[in-house]
Amino acid sequence: MTESTPPTTPEQFRQLNRDLMEKMLDKAASDPEWKQRLLDDPEAAMLQADFPEVRQLQEMQESMGSQELEVTGQKMLGCGLFTSPPGSDLPKV
Repeated sequence: MTESTPPTTPEQFRQLNRDLMEKMLDKAASDPEWKQRLLDDPEAAMLQADFPEVRQLQEMQESMGSQELEVTGQKMLGCGLFTSPPGSDLPKV
């Protein structure tokens, strides 16, 4: 999967989401100021960090249509991230 290609399967989505969470945890552990910014203003912190996974998840949202994703997943941090991938067997929220 290239950086500009959004995930196309639930497994790819889960892996991309997991990669992003790992990067966020690593950054929060190594950068106390960013961690506090994440707590105080999550959107600003995520924009500043500029994780490529966020853009990939947003591309996925745009390509699939936001209506389907709003039904199948919960938005997180206002950055187009979701807790369950489209087509997954995870509970709908």
